[in-house]
Amino acid sequence: MFQAIRGGELLNDHIHAEPVCIRPHARTIRKAREQVKMMVATGFSIRRIKHYLKRWAVWWIKTAETWDIEALLSWFIETCWQLPLAAIAEGIRQQERTTLLNKTSPLAGYGLAGV
Repeated sequence: MFQAIRGGELLNDHIHAEPVCIRPHARTIRKAREQVKMMVATGFSIRRIKHYLKRWAVWWIKTAETWDIEALLSWFIETCWQLPLAAIAEGIRQQERTTLLNKTSPLAGYGLAGV
C-alpha cells in the first residue's frame, strides 16, 4: 500500500477513526412505516404487527451491524405522524429495555430482576 510522507511523518498518522453515526435511509423507515400503517388499517392484530416490526428491526440490525434495536425503533418513532404506529414501536422498545434490564440485573439469577 502506498503511503505518502509529509514532513517526515506518514499521512496515515494524521487520520483518526472517529465513530460515524449512520442513520437508515428515509426510504427504509418510510417503507416499514407504510407497511405497519397498512397492517393497522386492514385489521391485523397488534401481536402480528409487533412481530413484523421487530423482525424488520432485527434484520436491519444484523445487516448494518452498527445499529441497535433501541436506536432503530427511535428513528422509526420520530417519523411516525400517527400515534398508533408510534405506540406499537414504543411498546416493542419498552419490552426490549425490560428484557435487557432483566438480563443485566445482578438479581436475574434469583428471579428477582425488574422487581
